[in-house]
Amino acid sequence: MTPLQFSSDESQDERAARPLKPWRLAAFLLLAALAMSVWLTWPDGRSSAWRRVPRLSSTTTPGFSRDETPRPPSILFRECAAESGVRFRHFHGAQGRLWMPEMMGAGCAVVDLDGDSRQDLVFVNGCTFRDSGFASANDDSTATTAESPPGAALFRNLGSGRFEDVTAKSGLNAIQYGMGVAVGDYDGDGRVDLFFANLGPNRLFQNLGGGRFRDVTAAAGVAGRPEDWSTSCSFLDIDRDGDLDLFVANYGLWSPALETQIPFQERGRAGRDGKKNYLPPVALPSVDCRLYENRGDGTFADISNQAGIEVRADTSGRPASQALGVRPADLNGDGWLDLIVANDLAPQFLFLNQRNGTFRDVGREWGLAYDYLGRQIAGMGVDIGQAGRQNTPVIAIANLSKMGTCLFARRGEGDFVDAASELGLREPTLPMTGFGLFFFDYDLDGRLDMFQANGHVYSDEGAAFEGVARRQPCQLFWKAPPGTRPEYVATTAASRGPDFDRERLARGAAYGDLDNDGDLDIVITENGGPAQLFRNEQHLGHHWLRVRLAGQAPNTCAIGAYLRLKTGDRIVTREVMPTRGYLSQSELPVTFGLGESASVEWLEVVWPNGDRQRLERPTPDRELFVQQQAIGP
Repeated sequence: MTPLQFSSDESQDERAARPLKPWRLAAFLLLAALAMSVWLTWPDGRSSAWRRVPRLSSTTTPGFSRDETPRPPSILFRECAAESGVRFRHFHGAQGRLWMPEMMGAGCAVVDLDGDSRQDLVFVNGCTFRDSGFASANDDSTATTAESPPGAALFRNLGSGRFEDVTAKSGLNAIQYGMGVAVGDYDGDGRVDLFFANLGPNRLFQNLGGGRFRDVTAAAGVAGRPEDWSTSCSFLDIDRDGDLDLFVANYGLWSPALETQIPFQERGRAGRDGKKNYLPPVALPSVDCRLYENRGDGTFADISNQAGIEVRADTSGRPASQALGVRPADLNGDGWLDLIVANDLAPQFLFLNQRNGTFRDVGREWGLAYDYLGRQIAGMGVDIGQAGRQNTPVIAIANLSKMGTCLFARRGEGDFVDAASELGLREPTLPMTGFGLFFFDYDLDGRLDMFQANGHVYSDEGAAFEGVARRQPCQLFWKAPPGTRPEYVATTAASRGPDFDRERLARGAAYGDLDNDGDLDIVITENGGPAQLFRNEQHLGHHWLRVRLAGQAPNTCAIGAYLRLKTGDRIVTREVMPTRGYLSQSELPVTFGLGESASVEWLEVVWPNGDRQRLERPTPDRELFVQQQAIGP
């Protein structure tokens, strides 16, 4: 007798037509309720702290409603890297062995390195694994005929949207397997320096002026350990002593020899069903992130252990970090920078600054550790935006395909909820594996939109087996007016041009005004492919104000400063923070979109040391230079 047959002489149709007895109906409803309860709370085997997160609604977060959403404006983003003189191709050193680092790509930076008020471009590059120092030339597992390119490329902005490759004379041509980049004036001399987070030893380059840099890693003491796989990095002032400290995210320990020894389905060369694929992140030995305190004399002290950023897993006691993204921000308004760290299939960190040189991880306590179903997030890029009528802070974390980008909305002090579905991000991002993402105001209407660079981590065979696209289009989300649903609207080729739609293995992404026309352009890196530059060619007639700050030494970049602007009945807040997204840095100047408002009532700068400076009625549609004024004793 099969499961579809009945044991009595009564036919199936007759049984179906027979009325259900009340006790049977009650039992059925009780069993259904129990099954639903189990489904909502049963762990998926990955999360060590499963919990059901409440959905965001107009009752849980005031200021959100479900009105009809207007359409995004028509703005053309045109890809123009080659015609602008930006000819860079990322090198990942792949030789067919599917080493894990091959899939991760590298970052980029939009930064004015020569002080001419034009944003230059830095691209991070890889090398062969032999040249990275992980194996001897006699090791045939890394033997290759390919030549390693310089570890970074520098393109100087000539103005009018043109760039010149000045790598050869810059001193940045040291070979390294580069991942992330950070910008900041670490020595207080008024010039922006560069730090590179690498697979293997990291590097710090001091800006000497005149387009020249010098490797000062050994003297500064920030190389890290030889087998650390470092990813994103950031300059920030953690102790408000005026100089810039350094945070380095670590993904794990890696070397060709180590990966070869990992006992995972024929040493990780084969995925499910025999399809060749890359190892998952859990196969790596985990390693802590690093925090370096600036001593003020050109050297740094590793304070990771005493600072409280070495987090241990609940069950194993091993480091819980699998970090790919980092975003500093003052999340509790106390004037001290905290740290959001995006981990790959591990709980997300939120290091709350304790104002005494230490941090406390409150990711689980504040609702940021897991997604709305309590699952661990495959966290890549991370950034902070705003949503709702009260400009509620929202934290976006890029995620793996079939999971969707997370968007944590703040409901109160120390209380976030993953509201990606309600705000419009989850459904459009479900097919995508996101890496670089950031919030920026691309149409200058005063609201922060969002860009996401996508591309899967699977091999071609692995992607085909899993039924997902390996190469994927980029996505641009327009921020609709507050009180509408969804607030983030996925744009199409009809509203922003077709150039985002080409499928890529996109990784790092950054923004900046590259042609000095007041609106924000986009730069992305492609894993093993060419860098791309998307010029913003909007002609909406919206007004704007760009603000470039010069802080007091040693933090001359004013990293960590906040700016408030009053226009009409709105007060808009922005911050100076180049670290955002995945492995990348966006420009230091701050752009305020003013929309149709042609006047600004006032601009207030809250400098990193807490000093406030107010400017009355600054003229819009230009770049404003503001230098920090010394406050009397």
